[in-house]
Amino acid sequence: MNEFEMNKMLATVEIVAINVKGRHWLVAGSGFDSAHTLLDKVWKTLLDGADRIAETVRVLGKVPEWDSEIWAKTSYVQLDKSITSRESQNNVDEFLRTTRDELNKVIAIIHTHIEGKDVDPTFESDLTAFTSELRHHILFLDGAIMDWAYAE
Repeated sequence: MNEFEMNKMLATVEIVAINVKGRHWLVAGSGFDSAHTLLDKVWKTLLDGADRIAETVRVLGKVPEWDSEIWAKTSYVQLDKSITSRESQNNVDEFLRTTRDELNKVIAIIHTHIEGKDVDPTFESDLTAFTSELRHHILFLDGAIMDWAYAE
């Protein structure tokens, strides 16, 4: 995998993490405790995954992208600006569903690269461990919204 693709993957994970943290801060009302806690766990997993990706970029002698403006421009997932609208705030179901969908996108992107055989075996192990953690969170997100939509 080339430096651009690795940084695009990093950007995607970071943008999803920003989206999840925003939802975490704005969730309120019914289901607050469980949704707030779950979104925080997802956010921490995303940050750990981003760190693994960035460290691998660095080990390969490249420079990991660290500019959030560039992340926003290169990510496969866009910043979720809808969470700031009055209609969207406190919509726990929408927050959990959108988070689940974004995690499924991250998993699909990573597995596309793995299937393309363009990932170093050690990095592949790190990525599959990361996607396994994301799938674990998806089970809880699906359970909370009672909508089982499995990753591709």
